[in-house]
This record gives sequence, C-alpha cells and structure tokens, in this order.
Amino acid sequence: EGGRTLGKCFNRAKCEIKTYEAQRIGVDFITQNTIGQGGGEELGSELEKLEGAILKLIDMTETTIGHVDGVLAGKEKADTKIGRALAESVSAVPVVDMSEFEGTFSKRVQDLLMVQYLAAIARTQVTFWHRMHGMA
Repeated sequence: EGGRTLGKCFNRAKCEIKTYEAQRIGVDFITQNTIGQGGGEELGSELEKLEGAILKLIDMTETTIGHVDGVLAGKEKADTKIGRALAESVSAVPVVDMSEFEGTFSKRVQDLLMVQYLAAIARTQVTFWHRMHGMA
C-alpha cells in the first residue's frame, strides 16, 4: 500500500545456546540488555560501582583510624567489643605484597575495560543490524 509498512510483529523464537561458564555470564548479560528481559544495567556503570566501593572503603578506613587514634589519645572511651571486631577484621585481611596486589588489580580493571569494549561493539553491531533490516 504505497510502499509503507503498516506494522511489524516480532515473535520470540526459542533457542538454546551452549557455552562455557565464563562465556555464559557475558551471554546472559548481553541478552538481558538487548532483549530487555532482566532489566539489566549499563556496563559503563561497573567502573562507577568499583570507584564507589573503593571510596566507601576509604571512608570507612578513615573513620576507623580516627576512632583508634581517638582511643589511643584518650579522647574516646575504649570499647572491647569494637576492639575485638577491629582485631578480627584486621586478622581476616590477607597479607599481599603491594606489587602483587597492584598487578592483580590492574589485570582485573583491564578485564573490565575489555568487557565494556566488547559489549559496546556488540551493541553497535545489533544497532547496525536493526537499521540495515529496517531499510529493507
């Protein structure tokens, strides 16, 4: 009718995807975001979450140091419950060489950036595919 498209109907097709566990996580995330089944979130927010977690950890550490300094200076009353909790928390932290930690952390951030990059490529390809099929 005049070359116009009156409407399109999309029917879901069942499919089975066989992947390894590591790949499955990425496939689940991409399908949630492209199909809209899971209310997924943007990958870009992962770095923001990491930054927020680090800032929160720094804030809690500064609060703890302030409390301990206050107790040592006699400005605050010592509480054995808090002291035990702090001792247990400190003893639970693994002893890691600084260079080893930096290397591991750097690798994890690089992995996260690679996932973001690949997800952006996948989104671009999906958008391109939709536009190309919309022109046909």
